[in-house]
Amino acid sequence: MGIDNVETARMAARESVGAFEDPKCAAELARIRGECGTDIAKFFMMAIPKATEILSSVIVKYGYSPDQQGSLTFTEDLKNFEFDPEIKGLSERVKSQFVPSAQS
Repeated sequence: MGIDNVETARMAARESVGAFEDPKCAAELARIRGECGTDIAKFFMMAIPKATEILSSVIVKYGYSPDQQGSLTFTEDLKNFEFDPEIKGLSERVKSQFVPSAQS
């Protein structure tokens, strides 16, 4: 399975962003990010697993495993369709969930 065409990529990317924008998920991830602050170790121990959990609810529908490897493979597969401006923007929003916020 996986993403094999632009329409599927667009649908999967939209669903993924939607999962992260769900009010309950967004609030939980924001709380965890706040708790992590600038501590990168905490971010990797707390925020990455939560982001993976949120994304897994979508990616399993497309044949990816519901774990960090599945999330990584999914975002890598989306790259193949980033020639489409909408997919590129959505893909960047998904990937941003796995990157610590720049805080000073």
